[in-house]
Order: sequence, then structure tokens, then C-alpha cells
Amino acid sequence: MQHVRDGVDVALGARAHEVGRRRDGGRAGRGLRQVEQCRPATGGVGERHDRAAVHQARGRGAGGVPLEPQVHLVGARRDGDDADQRGEGRGGVQELGGVVCGHGRSLAERMRAVHAPAPLPAPSSTPAWPRPPRSDQFHVELDEDPHGGLGYRPAMTSPDGDAAPSELVHLDVAAGVATVTLDSPANRNALSAQLRRELLAHLRAALADDDVRLIVLSHTGTVFCSGMDLRETRGASADQQGISEVPAILELIWTAPKPVVARVAGAARAGGVGLVAACDIAVAVETATFAFSEVRLGLVPAVISVTVLPRLLPRAAHELFLTAAVFDARRAEAIGLVNAAVPADEVDATVAGYVEALKLGAPAALAGTKEMLRSERPRSMSEDFAQMQELSAGYFAGPDAQEGMRAFAEKRTPAWVVPD
Repeated sequence: MQHVRDGVDVALGARAHEVGRRRDGGRAGRGLRQVEQCRPATGGVGERHDRAAVHQARGRGAGGVPLEPQVHLVGARRDGDDADQRGEGRGGVQELGGVVCGHGRSLAERMRAVHAPAPLPAPSSTPAWPRPPRSDQFHVELDEDPHGGLGYRPAMTSPDGDAAPSELVHLDVAAGVATVTLDSPANRNALSAQLRRELLAHLRAALADDDVRLIVLSHTGTVFCSGMDLRETRGASADQQGISEVPAILELIWTAPKPVVARVAGAARAGGVGLVAACDIAVAVETATFAFSEVRLGLVPAVISVTVLPRLLPRAAHELFLTAAVFDARRAEAIGLVNAAVPADEVDATVAGYVEALKLGAPAALAGTKEMLRSERPRSMSEDFAQMQELSAGYFAGPDAQEGMRAFAEKRTPAWVVPD
């Protein structure tokens, strides 16, 4: 097997057996397991896999931030495993917050409780809407083939072999929902100049359309968004990098009077994570991975911090911003980056559930609620109550509230609900 660091493969060779030796008698232990696929659990919901696999990063994408900057551990131990499987008496490769760390058994044991993913709550018997059964398995997986997976389409080319200009972002409106789709899979949906311009234009068009009640931000290919296109920004000055367009996009999503739902069916890095955080609601496939890769490129995640930091737990923000560690969708859900991490075949149904729920809200009330959620709280509780009372009174007297209360009394659907 190989250890991958910053895109350079360093062969471990014969060290593999020495790393895996146990200290209790020198017998070959399981500190370093054979690289293999995790086989699915054969038991009921919640059974953990007993396999661990080390995934190798194989270079960088065609554009954007590198997607495989490090090696990851897949799988988790089962309750009742012996001391060897718990990591006691184990040397060599250790798990630390979802990242494989070399040597230092005591360090791994000391840090395990701090960096391990937060425990997942048991599914409610009466969920707000359909939520799939979930496993306790900690599963990190990276796409090794940038051109593989459902939805990939080869880049269009002109007869002379050069890339032909084609739309990289699409806007489709149906039944009050505007779907904005990033469609540059060959470039891992990196934030190139063309993609940024088109994304900004389509978002503005959707917000200006009175028939649009909400927006779904989606993508094609196996990567949601890999961040800025490094091929374009390398060597460019600050005023040539299009940095001003990214804040405009993030601010437009964040301050939009219409709800924005992110459909994340693949990996997100750097600026791509900023897009996810800017959305009001985010649904991610459970195999999706995330990372703030900037520090490994000599950069600071400054612009995206404006939308990311309000979402994340403070300790998680410090850890993930400073280490650039890759984390999975379950961890993203636990720290507040996404609302739901679901199996691949449940992503669209979960997004649809949120969409239908949002369509039941009055447009003006949704806009007012978003503005309230964004507003900075006053210093005192009395000032807070005074502001909120004034806001509430204005909406109670408004036409939407009057219609809503009449519809409730008359046991009918409010006038603002668009029929299917």
C-alpha cells in the first residue's frame, strides 16, 4: 500500500508488517489492515461494518482544489470487539478524527474521544418528514475517477479539438421551483470565470421571476463543486482572479428572500463548501466528503468563512479550517454544515420533502423569516423582545396572515399554495 502526501506517493514497502506488529508478544496484529472494499452490513439497520480500508488519493482534478489530499480510514469497530480491535496494544496507523495518522498509539487513544464523529441520534418514530434509516458506520470515501459516476458527460469539443463554448450552469423552472444546476463535471464543477458568471446570472433571474417560490442548487457528475479553478487563478493578481464574484454569489444566496436548498450528491471543497453553507437547507449523500483545503495551498478560507462560520460549531471550525482534514457527510450533519446526510437513493426524495414543505409557506412570511434569521441580535433581551414583537405584529396584521388564519378556520388551503 502507499501513503499519499500532497499528491506525492511514498511507498511504505516492507514497513507495513513492522507497523502492524502488536506489542504483546510481537505477533502480527491488525494495526494496519489489508486494503480492501468495505462489504455492506448483512444485519439490520445500525449494524457497523467490521472492515477498514485505506483509500489512496490519485492526484488532482482537472480544475479546482485537490480532492484527495490525504489518506482516510473507512469503517468503524463493532461493540464488543476485543482490545486489539479497539486500538489497545495497537501500533502503526491510527484513526484520528476520520484521518489516518501514523505511529503513536497513546496519542491516537488520547485524541480519539475529541476527534471522533459525534454520536448519531436514533431515528425518531415520528419524523418531521421521511428520513431514511441510518447506520452508525463512519464512512469516508473519495472519488478516484473524476470522470466516473452517474451524470458524467464528456466535455463538448469543437471540430478542431478545442473546447467549444457551452453553458456550464442551467436554469429550469417548473411548479414554482427554480433548479440551478452546475454542469461542468469534466472540470469537477470548479468555479471558473464562465461558471461564476453564469451562476450569478441564473440566480438573479430566478430571484426576479415572480413564478419562482424557491431555488434548488444542484449539479451533475460526482463532484458538487471543487472550489476555485486553480488553472485560472494561478499567477493572476488579486484583481484578476474574479474574487469579487464569489462574495456576490454567496451573498445573493444568503440574502435571497426565497429559500435556497442545496442538493449535494458529491464531494465539495473550499469554495464549494461555501456554496453549501450559504444555502438555507442542504441535503448531502452520505458518501459525500468535504474539506477546507485552503491552508494546504498557502491560502486562507477568508471569503467563504462569512457563510461557513455561522453554520459550524466553533471547535469544529477551528479543527477543520486549520487542518484541512477531509470529513464525511455524517460529520457535516453533526456540526451543522448540512441538514441531512442520506443514502444515494434517498437524496432526491429528501430534497423533494423539503421543497414541498417550503411551498406551503407564504412567500412574504418566508422572506421575513429569512431576514429575521439573518439579523444580528441586540445586546439585551428586552431590546430583542421589543424588535421581535414589532416584527410579529406587522405580520399578524398583514394580508398573508389574515388569509392564513381564515383558511385555517375554514379548513381549506391558503391562497398562496400553488396546486400541483
